[in-house]
Amino acid sequence: MFERDSTTGRLTSLGRFKTEARPREFSLTPDDRFVIVCGQDSGQLQASRIGNDGKLTQTDTLKVGESLLWVIVDELE
Repeated sequence: MFERDSTTGRLTSLGRFKTEARPREFSLTPDDRFVIVCGQDSGQLQASRIGNDGKLTQTDTLKVGESLLWVIVDELE
């Protein structure tokens, strides 16, 4: 996780965040409030809330199958 200085563009580390085993892919929700990560080895999707400070808070995991490769988040109306 990084914070970007809007003036200089410099990145500053906000620390590390534990995610699924062998994270293969991630996607942001259309409202940019959550990041969804698929774990290739865990067979799980992990949802994490993006805080106002840019830090992540894990909110949920869902077992969906083995050898995950991609995750796409789309807005349903």
